[in-house]
Amino acid sequence: MKDRKKIGKAALLAAFCLLCGILYSCRPKEEAVFESAAGALKEDAAVQPLEPSPEEFPATADPLQAKADQEPVPMFVYVCGAVARPGVYEVDADTRIFEAIEAAGGVTEDAAEEYLNLAQPVTDGQKILVPTQEETRELEQSGALENPPDSVEEARDGLVNINTAGEDLLMTLPGIGASKAQSIITYREVHGDFKTIDEIKKIEGIKEGVFHKIKDLIRVK
Repeated sequence: MKDRKKIGKAALLAAFCLLCGILYSCRPKEEAVFESAAGALKEDAAVQPLEPSPEEFPATADPLQAKADQEPVPMFVYVCGAVARPGVYEVDADTRIFEAIEAAGGVTEDAAEEYLNLAQPVTDGQKILVPTQEETRELEQSGALENPPDSVEEARDGLVNINTAGEDLLMTLPGIGASKAQSIITYREVHGDFKTIDEIKKIEGIKEGVFHKIKDLIRVK
């Protein structure tokens, strides 16, 4: 009788242990996996250094590029006629005609610089021709300088009147040589005064390139 009771207790104990084992094995493991992954992330965060964002530390400007942006672009002008040292001179962007003439040694004794707009800013590639007194007298006699006082007016507003300027004054414009200047004079003698500055493009050799250089330096009234 006692042996049967012992066997029964042993069977109950074994069944209980088996049930506990089954319940333990069926417990979800996601929680443990999640905790393990979270722990790994924390370790990585502790080890990896923080990298600064581009917004926090913007790239510094290139000092060579900044210096290049500040340096003025050189220009070259051709000063000729009644000056001491005719030639090509390098000038700054804000140079005036009188300063370019000074760079060429100044005018000679027979110069007629009053026919130039000495206060006019120079442009890159400009030809600055200083006429002599004799040349201006000949031009006046030939009618090329029909209205010499107009040169004084041009000196005030800084623009060359293409309807009244003579050959020498026209040649102070960039891209206008003796041939084009004479063509301008001939055109207005045949067709009358220019109505607009764009009309000057009808002159042979004066296309968009030359017109772009002189459009801000000329007027018709």
